Amino acid sequence: TLQEIAPLRRLLATTFNLILLVTHLRAFETCDRAMDEDRLFHGVTFTILPGTTITPEREEWVCKSDIKDTQFQLLTACQQYVHLLTKDGATFIPRREDGSINNIAGHTHVITDDIDFPEYGRALEYNVHVVRPSWVISSHEKGRQTQPRQHSPDPSMFFREVIVSCADLPEGDKDAIIAGTLALGGLYSAPLTKLVTHVVSMDMHNDKCRTVESKQLACKIVLPHWYEIR
Repeated sequence: TLQEIAPLRRLLATTFNLILLVTHLRAFETCDRAMDEDRLFHGVTFTILPGTTITPEREEWVCKSDIKDTQFQLLTACQQYVHLLTKDGATFIPRREDGSINNIAGHTHVITDDIDFPEYGRALEYNVHVVRPSWVISSHEKGRQTQPRQHSPDPSMFFREVIVSCADLPEGDKDAIIAGTLALGGLYSAPLTKLVTHVVSMDMHNDKCRTVESKQLACKIVLPHWYEIR
């Protein structure tokens, strides 16, 4: 009878509504995860070591794009870096009370002015990126995570701001130059892009050098011997 069927209909209707609700919730969760993954510093887990430019007491504007934010202006430099990273998806791990790094293996980045801290060797073992504060600012301003190697505080990485491109060099010389550049913290670019800082060439009779001259690009043309001088 209809009276006997009515409770079954209500049960089916309730079940159907619950299925719709669960489907919508899962869709929202998927959307939220996608949005999190799109955030600039998604996947970054970091800590900060005080130094010359990131003392807890110093108050300065480390990022010009946030200068109009009154609350941001009142933060110390150390707090500003934490703010810039965490607001775009990064996870901050505070140091222990004695100042040591808590679980270095659980970090992706250590932000510091220098490499003079006890956990530096272990950070390299665990492939943790040790970067200067400039990495945070550069990534924030470019809207993408920039190369950590170019922001290494290791003084031996004095090529960290160098991007090299080779022009018509013998294969052996080219390989040696690329290896040397990378070992000293620089980067190599096969094509001549606007980011290249140095073109290594034996002469001016090649397309890359002609392009540098004709377009007056802001990069230097050097001989392979330049590496020996450096």
